[in-house]
Amino acid sequence: MASEADQENESVGLRVGPLAWKWPPVYPYDDELFLRSDAEPPMLNPMSMVNGEIPQDTEEDQKERTERSEKAAKEFWENEPDTEEYLSGASVNNLQNHLGFYLADGDAVLELGAGSNSYFPPSLKLSRHVGVSYTDDKMKSNPSITSSIIADLNDVEEERGLRSPEVKSLGAGTFDKVVMTNTIDFLTHPREVFRTAWFLLKPGGTMIVPFSSKDAYKSAFGDVQTKMWRTMNDDQHMWVAGSFFQFSAGEGWSGLKGFDISPPKPSNFIQEKLDKTTGAYVVQATKSDLEPTSVDPDDPAAYFGTRLWLTPVLESRDKMLITPRLGRAWEMAKTEEGRKHLEDNVEVLPAIYENLIKMDR
Repeated sequence: MASEADQENESVGLRVGPLAWKWPPVYPYDDELFLRSDAEPPMLNPMSMVNGEIPQDTEEDQKERTERSEKAAKEFWENEPDTEEYLSGASVNNLQNHLGFYLADGDAVLELGAGSNSYFPPSLKLSRHVGVSYTDDKMKSNPSITSSIIADLNDVEEERGLRSPEVKSLGAGTFDKVVMTNTIDFLTHPREVFRTAWFLLKPGGTMIVPFSSKDAYKSAFGDVQTKMWRTMNDDQHMWVAGSFFQFSAGEGWSGLKGFDISPPKPSNFIQEKLDKTTGAYVVQATKSDLEPTSVDPDDPAAYFGTRLWLTPVLESRDKMLITPRLGRAWEMAKTEEGRKHLEDNVEVLPAIYENLIKMDR
C-alpha cells in the first residue's frame, strides 16, 4: 500500500502511504471499545437467565465498574512495571533508528506517556525535551528529559483536549515533534490527546506514534489496555492509530504514514517458537502548515476550512458541506462589517449543531 514514490525520503519499513487510507464519514468506534478489561460488562451466564429474559446491565452497575476501573488504573500506573524487558533488542534498535531519522538536533520535543527510556539516538542533541506522564518516577531516570509534567492522559475535556492546565500552558505551536511511544493502547479518549498534540505542534511539525505488537507486554499491561487493543490484530491497530489522526483534526494533519519496523521473522518453526522478538510499528503525520490567519479574497473557503479542523461536534461530512457555503457567504457579504460578523460567528456553529443533533434524536 506504499508506492516507490511514497518511500522516497522516508525511513525503512513504510507500509501504508498517505493516499492509501480510507475512512468512514463518521467516527466508527463505540465507547465500549475503549473500556479496560475490569470495566467491561461481565460475561453472560446462561444460568442467570430468568424466565427467558436476559439480565440488563444497569447504569449503576456501569458507573460502579468504571469507578473501580479508574481506581485500579491509577494504582497500576503508580506502580508501573518496567516496559523495557518486554521489547527485544532488535525492536528497540529499529525504533531508535526510526526516531533518529525524523528527529533532528535542535528540535523541541514533547513526549506523551514518557518513561525512563525515550528510545532516542544517544547522539541526538535536542533543544528541549518535555515529558508528560502519570507519575514522575520513571521520567526522573530519563537522561534526555529537560522538564516534566505530571498529567493523566485519560483526563480530558471531551471533544477538546487534555484537561491538564500545565500541558495547556506549554502554548500553541511550541514543539517541532510530539512523540508518544507505547501509549496509544491505554488511551480511553485518544481524539482529545491527538488534538492536544496538534495544538502544541508548530505548523509543519510531526507527531510520531510508535507501538508494539499486540502480545508484547500483555501479561503485564493487559488489564489497562483498551478493549480494541486486546481484541484487534496489529494490522487493525495500525489503521486505528491512523484513524485517530483523521478524526482528531482531519485536514489539519497531512502526510499520514504507517510503518512496520518489526525485526525479520525467524526462518524456521523451532526458532519461531523460541523467539521472543516483539513486532514494532509506527504511525505518524505532520501538522498542516497552510494555516491562514485571515481570509484570502481569492479563496475564502480555505480560511473557514482551517477554522473547522478542530471544531467540536461537527463531523467531517458536515465540515465538507459547510466550508464552501461559508466561503460563498463571505463573498456575498456587502460590507466589511458583514464579513467580520461572519468570521466571528463561526464560533457558534458547534452550539447550533449540538442542538440539531438533539432535535434529530
